[in-house]
Amino acid sequence: MSTALDRQVLETPGQLVVMKSTQLDGVQTAVGAFRSLGYVLPVLVLVLYLLAIYLAKGWRREALIAAGGGILVATLVVLLARRLIGSAVDSLASSDTVQPAVTSVYEVLSDGLRERALFVLVIGLAFIAGGLLAGPGRHSVAVRRFLAPYLRDHPVAVYSVIAVVFLLWLSFMPGINNLGQVLVIVLLAVLAVVGIEVLRRQAAREFPPPR
Repeated sequence: MSTALDRQVLETPGQLVVMKSTQLDGVQTAVGAFRSLGYVLPVLVLVLYLLAIYLAKGWRREALIAAGGGILVATLVVLLARRLIGSAVDSLASSDTVQPAVTSVYEVLSDGLRERALFVLVIGLAFIAGGLLAGPGRHSVAVRRFLAPYLRDHPVAVYSVIAVVFLLWLSFMPGINNLGQVLVIVLLAVLAVVGIEVLRRQAAREFPPPR
């Protein structure tokens, strides 16, 4: 047995104790639970938000902004929870000497959760931007006036641009490896098409072609 700075670092020659197997099992269980929630909850939440927006007849724009705000808050809570659990995992280390190794292991295991949270964060921002763009504010009207000729007269070009942006956004998504992720992508694609079509009709109604 060896010691360094009054701390036990080696149980047997040539073996460095980072974590005990019982401690690692607990970490793996927590990370596995987070990953399962990361697959199921996005689909469920997105469906519920879309249903709420559909039912919010007369104030759908406000509902869209509220949904985006809820997504932002939920995502920030997930990121905060990940950080707090990471701090708790650090305390499982048998000594300060091996703490960096423990932290690295946790970051590798939970990195996918962080990437998915940031991916969902963009969805919330898109909801809020869509709601604001459709609003009565002076800046929103000015943007719609500027976009009206393109939205009204060149729908193919508009949808082509949206498709390219959507694909670029998907390129930053972690590997797609379950049905939940596929359903989320399909729902988002449908929502993007519906949102652009609503915006096109609104712009055409507000700013008809000159005669």
